[in-house]
Parts: sequence; C-alpha cells; structure tokens
Amino acid sequence: MEARKRMRDEGISDKLISNSTYFEETVQERVNKEMLKLVTDRNGKFHSIPKLLETGRITEAEADSIRAFHNGLEPPYYYITQMHRIYDNRTNPPKQYLTYDILFEGLALAKRQNVVNPEPNLRINTSATLGYHNPAQIGWNTVNDENGNEQRVATFNYMYGMQDNPQSRVYEFLYSRELVEEMLKHTKDGQAGLVISKLREQKHYGVRDVQEFLTDDIEALLEKFEKPPAPSTTNIYNLSPEKEAEYQDYLSWKRMKAEAEEDNDRNAAIR
Repeated sequence: MEARKRMRDEGISDKLISNSTYFEETVQERVNKEMLKLVTDRNGKFHSIPKLLETGRITEAEADSIRAFHNGLEPPYYYITQMHRIYDNRTNPPKQYLTYDILFEGLALAKRQNVVNPEPNLRINTSATLGYHNPAQIGWNTVNDENGNEQRVATFNYMYGMQDNPQSRVYEFLYSRELVEEMLKHTKDGQAGLVISKLREQKHYGVRDVQEFLTDDIEALLEKFEKPPAPSTTNIYNLSPEKEAEYQDYLSWKRMKAEAEEDNDRNAAIR
C-alpha cells in the first residue's frame, strides 16, 4: 500500500499501479479463512459449549461427549506442540529468537469444504507456526505506460513476493529463559518438541530435555552436536565373549574389504 501511494503521488496511473502490484489469496489463506468461519459465530466469537447449550445447538449429552472426547477440556483451546530456538549467527554478535508451533481445537457447526464425513463431536483443528513473518519483497522496474511513456513502478506479485524463506524471515520474539518457561505452561502435559537451529548453516538439532534447551552456553552445545561421535570400542550389544570376538573379526574384515575396494578404484583410475 505504501508503494502504491508513492506511485500515485508521482502521477502513475491507477491502471499501471494495479497491473504492477496485485494480491492473490494463497491456498493456505483460503483454508485459514474457512477455518475461522467454521469456528466462530456471526459476531466473530468462538463457538463454546456454554453458548451452544444456551442457544440449543447441542444437548447436555452432546456436551458431555465433547468434554470426554477432549479428556475433560472444553474447546476452543490450543496448546504448544513444539518450541524452536533460533541461533542467528549471521550477525555479530549473534542474536537468538523463539518460534513455536500450536495445535488449535475448535467447535464447528458445519463441515469443511470437500470433506464428506466430518469428525464427531463437532471437532475441527488446525496447526500454525507463530513467531515470524515474511516481509513483502517489492522490486522497482521501468516500464511503458498506456501512452508509451516510461514510468518507474513498483512490482509485486503476491504469489511470489511473500514466499517463506528462512533466510529472509523477520523473527518477532527474542529468546529468553522467562519466555520459554511461560510457553511451557501452554504445552500438553508439559510435553513439547524442542529444536535448536543454527540459522546461517540451516542446521537443526533436537534436544533431549528443557535443561539442554535452556543452556546458557549455546555455542558449546552446538559444537557438541556438530562434533562426530567417537567410534565405540565397548561391547554395546552385550554379546558373549565368543560372539564379541566374532563381531570384531567381522568389523576388521569389513574395513579390509573397503580398503581393498578403494585400492582397486585408485588403480583403475591410474590405468
């Protein structure tokens, strides 16, 4: 909209402006709009069990069935399924951010498009990732208008100008221990996937527990992730001494076979 206003102020025609910057709904946007329509009333309020009971849309038996289906919880509700700690080492010093995935459970009085059999108990759900957005990628180009005059216009195609690229995302939540602890309150039974990413290299690592996720020395943790594990020399399969000896002989044979194959390849290359 800012680019359009700038062009209009410079005397560019509305026709040229609309041709160079236009919007199209993506498939995901259509799905999201349909979802919101199904889980809200005409006033934009979420459908809830008390409201549906009050208006006679469901019976007490149906309300009990919905609660039982959700293990005592009452839609609408959401919980966090995964937290993502972003280590942005493209800057010096590096910055850190948080994103998180949620699962939303609502109540739908109608079914989704192209769905033959809706789920029981008015169930409808969706997932989303929160904590970043993609900036509009606007370019400027010189074109001829309808009168043949050269004009400098902003060009923007919604289908391609808003593509999700991890390197161009604008992250919204700075990482902090306090924010993670607050997010943990919104998980299901305290369980959530925990991932740490190194942004410049686009490497992602799952962590064992919250303590590891909250480490103050993230660089040491990333170094440990990236360091290849040392080969084990212990009896990791708890074999008997005889079987362990056979297993070690087998490993020696595999190493010798691999070395012989490498020698053959080198000799063939030389010939």
